[in-house]
Amino acid sequence: MKTQTHHNQTFRSVPAHSKPLDKTRLEKLFQQQIDLYKSNLRSSSSEYLTALKTIPLGAHSTFQSFDPYPISIKSAKGAWMVDVDGRKMLDLSMGFGSMLVGHLNPEVMAELKSTLDVGTLYTAPSPDSRDAAERLCRRFGIDQIRFTNSGTESTMYAVRTARAYTGKEGVVKVEGGYHGSGDALLVSNKPPLDKAGPADAPVPVIGNAVVPGLSYVVPYNNIEALEAVFQKHSDKIACFIVEPVLE
Repeated sequence: MKTQTHHNQTFRSVPAHSKPLDKTRLEKLFQQQIDLYKSNLRSSSSEYLTALKTIPLGAHSTFQSFDPYPISIKSAKGAWMVDVDGRKMLDLSMGFGSMLVGHLNPEVMAELKSTLDVGTLYTAPSPDSRDAAERLCRRFGIDQIRFTNSGTESTMYAVRTARAYTGKEGVVKVEGGYHGSGDALLVSNKPPLDKAGPADAPVPVIGNAVVPGLSYVVPYNNIEALEAVFQKHSDKIACFIVEPVLE
């Protein structure tokens, strides 16, 4: 398999043939976009300032928070969302895939409404959860399945299972990959270049107050680097986790 051979220029330094950027012009263009953003999203600004009083960073997930403030959504239907400023926007994320059939899909809404007639939260097994598990197992060829409330929980349980089964602690992940906020995988998500190490053998960069255990980091799309890690540390590796498409 042929993999990238230009990681140093791509990820660690400016290529020699690249022309220097005009930082003054770049800062001016950036500020123009920020000013335009603020002028179009005044209600989102107000919503954000109000939310800050009761919600850390004004959002329930850190990835939803960004400068100068996030866009606040009041409704959605089909492939479109409407923000609190009344702007209609095409949703290219669709809940990271969970809403691929569209917001307020009639068939989904009908099932949800019928479910509300018989209960909302059981915290116990039910025929509906068993039926959903059976359908997913048949469709994707899965042996067994257990539902969780978040991707963080799913990957956390996966790592814990791998460690218990193998009796090993090491986790191999791709530099820049995101797999939730569990400690075992909160490593080198967006590492500073001065700490990341060489491109073909990244150094695990661990955030404050994170206790991941034994971690190994490899560059994306570099099978040789991955094989080298396995050859060197196979007696310590419990699992390897990777995003099919790096975010």
